[in-house]
Amino acid sequence: MTRDATLRPVILVVDDEPNVRESFRLVLEDAYDVIDVPDGARALEAVRASPVDLVLLDIRLPEMDGIEVLERLKALDEGVEVILVTAVKTVRTAVAAMKLGAFDYVTKPFDEDELLSLVRRALQ
Repeated sequence: MTRDATLRPVILVVDDEPNVRESFRLVLEDAYDVIDVPDGARALEAVRASPVDLVLLDIRLPEMDGIEVLERLKALDEGVEVILVTAVKTVRTAVAAMKLGAFDYVTKPFDEDELLSLVRRALQ
């Protein structure tokens, strides 16, 4: 699905913590359209409903974990880039997820400049 180049890239933030979603929104909303949802089921609905360029996906989610969400997202749209968001303790999981097609991962608490740099690379 190609999109008009004048449109701002759409980033979907998936995290069960409202303050984390808000942090991502504050960092990203100047340059990107940000959609945020609290869980994997709603993330999949969002990707089915409209084109998403990048997903920032928390590994630890209620009901369906980030790895399962990643696999389902890639099944829906293999072109969507996914950056996993992880606490330091789950880095091994993030590495496994990259083998499933994740672009990269970022650890919480995230560094703003590092996040923006990673997002730009993922969207290229």
